[in-house]
Amino acid sequence: ARGPIVDELALYSVLKDGKIGGAVIDVWWQEMDPDAWPSRFDFSAMPNVWMTLHTSFNTLEAHEEGTRQIAANLDLFATGKPLQHIVRGPSGLSSSDSISI
Repeated sequence: ARGPIVDELALYSVLKDGKIGGAVIDVWWQEMDPDAWPSRFDFSAMPNVWMTLHTSFNTLEAHEEGTRQIAANLDLFATGKPLQHIVRGPSGLSSSDSISI
């Protein structure tokens, strides 16, 4: 879940009471800022919470896979074939629709 979807008080309470084992938090209601704390609650003091920046995905493997997928989609686009990994295409296009320029 992202930012405003999460009820931070409820999450803090269940973590503090041990009702859930832990949480890894990388998206905040207020993004990480060196001059501001991202939450009203002190999640950093909890041993069952891991806090990271939203860029925790940033690995060599993630970049290599992303580059591979982009290259594959460029090949598909150049040959008029449906693109892969479309999350939301322009004007509601699905991955089976053709795109022309």
